[in-house]
Amino acid sequence: MALHFVHGHIRDAPNPAGELLSKGAWYQRHSASLNLIFLGDSRTYCAMQPEVLDPLLGTRSFNLSHWAHWLPTQYPQAVDLAPVIPPGTTVVWTIGEQNFGAGEILDKYPIGLTNILAYRGVGISLAQMAENLAAFNPLLSLYSRRGALLGRVRGLADWPLVAGGQEAGAMEELRRLEQEALARPSVVRAEVQSPQGRPVAVAQFMRGGGYLLEELDPAHFRARQQLNATTDMAQPTGLAPDPSRWALYLAMLDLFRVNNVHLVVNVLEEAPYCYPDPTQKLRMRAFMDGPVRHEVEARGFAFVRADLDQLTDADYFDFNHLNSRGAEKFSRLLAAVLRPHLHPVRKL
Repeated sequence: MALHFVHGHIRDAPNPAGELLSKGAWYQRHSASLNLIFLGDSRTYCAMQPEVLDPLLGTRSFNLSHWAHWLPTQYPQAVDLAPVIPPGTTVVWTIGEQNFGAGEILDKYPIGLTNILAYRGVGISLAQMAENLAAFNPLLSLYSRRGALLGRVRGLADWPLVAGGQEAGAMEELRRLEQEALARPSVVRAEVQSPQGRPVAVAQFMRGGGYLLEELDPAHFRARQQLNATTDMAQPTGLAPDPSRWALYLAMLDLFRVNNVHLVVNVLEEAPYCYPDPTQKLRMRAFMDGPVRHEVEARGFAFVRADLDQLTDADYFDFNHLNSRGAEKFSRLLAAVLRPHLHPVRKL
């Protein structure tokens, strides 16, 4: 049964560049022609670019991640996906130390009524689930999304209805940049980021399911990183993970094992400037390479880490999302460690 029927509705039609439910529905329609998928949060969304990785690996892949898609919404997605992934498919699940801290459960993927008791059992309160449960309830979803809808209406109200002189020229340049991106076969949708009317980047929503940000003004992003350096610093780890997140992590690993998924767990970190203290990064790596890795390998799965020390701040457009330059650089690093762990049977 397709994902969008399981949940009763999706917010847009099956679409490789849509929201998670529509991407999941698109994947089910095309899974027979794919042999590699990527799961994870926004770091996966920006880093894993099938258009770059497939030529390196000889695969046909798809990115099933999205913004702010953390463990509490990744688990129900895995529940839906694991039984329908074709045999011979490699699943790369990317995580980092940030996944093990407590946080809100957003409306990225429905946790579903069947998980309420299980989530309560691992210490997640009903208040933490409320936004997600309301967002995917047909009677409450419009109310739960009122803030986002109001923001879009205000954005339309602020858009200049008549542009003249310099404004008209700026609008023409934005349209040109957008059309230039859309002319690429791998791009489904493109948006030009232009604070104060000055183009600084082109955001591209890719046919392979990823999000690719091409910086037009790198100085803008480096300055923003400097400005945010103190607030973006990674929190000290080496500490115990949040119990509810750790429980969900183990549950996902067990789910993949029970469904005989060919899983590879991959690690991504924040931009280098987020670790001003070298010992802090060492503690975080010890946590990932210790208890996190142990649970992966205890279930017979592969655990990989590319040479992340080769990435610099200039490879990220903020504190942990790779830009187009970084995604291409990371793809080559990842391919080197991932290639030996691809499923050997299913060729397309």
